[in-house]
Amino acid sequence: MSRWPGPKILITVLCVFLLPGNAWAGWLLSENGNAVGDIPVREQEADVFVSIGEMARQLGCYPKTLNDGLLVRKGSASIQVVPNAAAVWLGYEIIPLRRKAFLADQRWWMDSESALLVMEKLLVKSGEKVRLKWNGVGDGSPAPSEEEPRPVAVKPVAPKPRPSDKVVDTAENVSVRWGNHTDRIRMVLEYSGKLSYRDVPGGVEIETDGRVATVSPDPSISIKTVSSEGRWRLSAVASGWVSKSFELDSPRRLVIDFMRPSSSVAPEKPVLASPKPAPIPHKKPARKGKPLVVIDAGHGGKDPGAVANGYREKIIALQIAKRLASHVRALGMDARLTRDDDRYLKLNTRTTLANRWDADAFVSVHLNALPKGRHAKGVEIYIMALPTDKDAMALAKIENAEIVNGSNGNGGDKTDILLSILGDMQQNNKIQESTSFAEALFSSGKSGGLPMRRVAQAPFYVLRGAAMPAVLLETGFISEKSEARLLANPSYQEKLAKAMAKGIAAYLK
Repeated sequence: MSRWPGPKILITVLCVFLLPGNAWAGWLLSENGNAVGDIPVREQEADVFVSIGEMARQLGCYPKTLNDGLLVRKGSASIQVVPNAAAVWLGYEIIPLRRKAFLADQRWWMDSESALLVMEKLLVKSGEKVRLKWNGVGDGSPAPSEEEPRPVAVKPVAPKPRPSDKVVDTAENVSVRWGNHTDRIRMVLEYSGKLSYRDVPGGVEIETDGRVATVSPDPSISIKTVSSEGRWRLSAVASGWVSKSFELDSPRRLVIDFMRPSSSVAPEKPVLASPKPAPIPHKKPARKGKPLVVIDAGHGGKDPGAVANGYREKIIALQIAKRLASHVRALGMDARLTRDDDRYLKLNTRTTLANRWDADAFVSVHLNALPKGRHAKGVEIYIMALPTDKDAMALAKIENAEIVNGSNGNGGDKTDILLSILGDMQQNNKIQESTSFAEALFSSGKSGGLPMRRVAQAPFYVLRGAAMPAVLLETGFISEKSEARLLANPSYQEKLAKAMAKGIAAYLK
């Protein structure tokens, strides 16, 4: 199969197709191998964007303007394109985009790779089994405006080269992310279906029932993917390198470390799927003396937090935070509390203090809660990023609510504001650092005999401004009677604080 020209050639080709006389020439979209129709394209900042509204119509969906954004429906499923956000809603799920979607010439434009992923997920959610592809340049027939409905058109056009074989690193059952470290490149696969693997010299071979694809962040690592009878096989091998693989739970992850040869050690920076190289983050000068950990006891004062089974979150969170600070100091680090009594602090004040004190790590201590009729136990550790699931999203909205004039503020408004900046944050090295920090705490908690539930992510406002690795620690469920009693028990608080302090030390030292 012939491949589409490289990026420089691609831009030249687009310039030809986007001349005024051929303004709506586009790319041919295919569904399950059948040509659907031409989708308008435009070049923007050296990337290719497609009309998501026209794409939706061609696929039998119904787009309409909603709250300055775009709502696309297919049966009972829908996606919502949010202005100035590099993410879209699919029900409770948030799907990250490679680039921010935008409105221009009365059309909503989305980068071509993300558009395939988003529309495929929408159709699957509506009950269809589909596989979407770009099949090269269409015939340039005019397309209507976003307001004009158009039935699905099927054109008997011969297959043409695809714009790219690159696939966004998410799938129905498997997601892939990469991290670039000084001594290694780390590949992490999160999965919910069946996955098997075997170690081979310099890498692994993986087989799964979920679609899996990724792009190698380093030319030394060779990625090969094949599918057969509903199974996907992926090999990732760095010839001449040493690789190490291991598994983690909550969520289920397979981690592969490709250890760099000593001659190819690289500066630590995030590795992204974006075609543009990530900027090298400014390295903070090494601290003279002990590392500083800022510990934030959630809620306080007029904000009690969660209240259940005769306990208030603000009281227990402060007790645990004080014990954690004591154990952190006992391990040779410094610790400061954002509050050491029952006072109210605004959410943004908490990380402002951590930044002012030039902290090396930030931990916000909370207690979890579920609505009546739902049950769960265990410790959850969150980082600020796009939400893992609807429970993470719901928790973020609760924690993001401010107390304003004696009543609960709107946590949803703050959460929506955060979604508008999360696309940029996905390319921020702090997410990588916070993930490593959270995993260190999780591992230490498990070793310390704590009921560790999972590491997850959601847009928590209290973590927004942190200039250092930051996590939100949900120590347990106050809504669960037996766990609420446990969390109020001083000996259990000591056990929890000691394990978390060891995790902090393991990460910082």
